Amino acid sequence: MLNNCTEKRKTMIDEKGMENEYCHSGEHIGPERIEKEIAYCIPTYNRPDIMEQVLGKFLPILQNKGMDIYIYDSSVNKETLNIVENFIQKGIKNLYYVRIDPDIEVDEKLIMLLSGYGLQYSYNYIWMVKDRCYVEEETLKVILEETKKGYDAIFLSSGYADRPDKEANSIVYLQKEKFYADWGWLASSMNCTLFRVESLLAGMDWNEFRDRYFFDGVNLFEHFTVLFHGLAQKESVSVGVICGEVSKFGEINIGEDYWTRERFQVWGKLWMEINNAFPSCYDEYKADVIHRATNLSWLFGSHTQLVKFRKQGTLTEQDYEEMKDRWPLLSSVPKEEFKMIACGQLKECKEAILNRINSLLQEENYQELEKLYWFNSWIREEENSAEYIFFGLCLEIYKYEKEEMSQGNIFYHIWSYQAGIQKVRYISEMLVKLEYNIDQESWDGFKEFVMNNRVSEECLVFLINRCCAEKEQVIDKVADLLEGR
Repeated sequence: MLNNCTEKRKTMIDEKGMENEYCHSGEHIGPERIEKEIAYCIPTYNRPDIMEQVLGKFLPILQNKGMDIYIYDSSVNKETLNIVENFIQKGIKNLYYVRIDPDIEVDEKLIMLLSGYGLQYSYNYIWMVKDRCYVEEETLKVILEETKKGYDAIFLSSGYADRPDKEANSIVYLQKEKFYADWGWLASSMNCTLFRVESLLAGMDWNEFRDRYFFDGVNLFEHFTVLFHGLAQKESVSVGVICGEVSKFGEINIGEDYWTRERFQVWGKLWMEINNAFPSCYDEYKADVIHRATNLSWLFGSHTQLVKFRKQGTLTEQDYEEMKDRWPLLSSVPKEEFKMIACGQLKECKEAILNRINSLLQEENYQELEKLYWFNSWIREEENSAEYIFFGLCLEIYKYEKEEMSQGNIFYHIWSYQAGIQKVRYISEMLVKLEYNIDQESWDGFKEFVMNNRVSEECLVFLINRCCAEKEQVIDKVADLLEGR
């Protein structure tokens, strides 16, 4: 097999004068070969360890599944090539290697891929997927069924959309504006879109594309930009959005995050510029799409993530100065708190968070309170964090009460962070006293506290399970106390 691969390797020169190698098994070339629906294209750079794991996970299930796999490799060495050849030698007949010169910028590499560069056959769809991701067999089955419907694009919702009914795996969008409004934020992910070549790629003027959508010479979101630019050129569109569990990806969680060093430039500026450059049909939804993507917790929507960037040295005071005017368009983190984090004023930021927790308690806005607390999990790792961790018990109890549809609320008559901590601490201490028959003269006061503060059964059960060793006995004692037995 490896000999066949070597014999079939071709040297081709592209328009830039770059020399590239193509490697494939050669076992399925000829009139007897069944044409396939999808070119599954993986761009990669210097990540042979990841490629080996990903290919090992999903190559066996891709055999005879209606698609070919192309590895677009611009690594500085031949490690990835060797891995591909090894898989071919083992009998993988639909795997191809396309060599890209390492000097080619990432944008041009992605444009080459979407242009069909290096493809050995014609395909109905091109699917560009990150090198660390893979899909399961059931997902491939559903995708191949959807390709038969001829959509302009097939979009994987990554589990964010439920199946419309038991018989259907997808929702069909016939309005490009509605599709952009609902899914533009997620389409920023490379993996999600299968492009129908005839509808979205074949007629693309790439020079015009560069003129319109490159800013300071870069784009980095070709998969996203091509999708909505292409749909905007069409009078009628059809996009199939695959829903449910089968729309998810697996991921190999090793390797460095390429976005970390340039995150603020890419998402804080370039992402906005590209969206704003789209045709006017999307104008009504652009601001929401921009914000919905950048306000994700792994980008700019979480204090904890911003603190992480600060500690890594990838968020500085200069970043704040460059982004402060457009920050409200990108994140729900208040600009003042963003500034504190960027300047390393974490103690001041913590105080601001606690003040906001108090305000939300006074407003009885417990949904926002939950979000604010958990988006600031960084405080749990700081010095003197015991009280913040303890307040988390209040939120766990609140969540449990909701799940059990309790009539009570741990935050009843709680207007401050400290009051919440004191309430949970007092109940916990009294439950321990009940368990060990300590300080019995205080039990009547505990009964009165439970009644006056509407402490729910769910709250008591939660804390008994957490604090007590003889749980059933304590539950009986509490019941006897409250019922006056």
